[in-house]
Amino acid sequence: MENIYFQNNLLEDSGYGWSGNEENHYPWLWGCHILMFKSTAKIKNMSFTGNTFKNARSLIIDTWGGQQLYNDLEKIVVDYNTYIQPENKDFMLWTNDPIGDSYKSTAADFAKYQKETGNDKHSTLSFE
Repeated sequence: MENIYFQNNLLEDSGYGWSGNEENHYPWLWGCHILMFKSTAKIKNMSFTGNTFKNARSLIIDTWGGQQLYNDLEKIVVDYNTYIQPENKDFMLWTNDPIGDSYKSTAADFAKYQKETGNDKHSTLSFE
């Protein structure tokens, strides 16, 4: 994957319309603004910047992929975003761990997520 720039978008209420219908989807896929998994592709020049992510039913960004995920996850630039999510809701799953539990956080853990992943150094979070 090369030269993918996801910039200056408004993503709002993911999983609260037809995409959140429990009859049509796996329960863990309900309402992610960005869902990336099961890829062995090498990453070059990929970023998520300047976006507003508001109110995801499940996670804002989910990168878990089971046995094979991005080998270059740390090469994705994630910064200068605005996040709006209820404080007690799941926020981010940023991991290349096949079990999928190396980094999952709630919105209340935003500062910890920033420190541990190096992502979103200039991003903001507010609670809805």
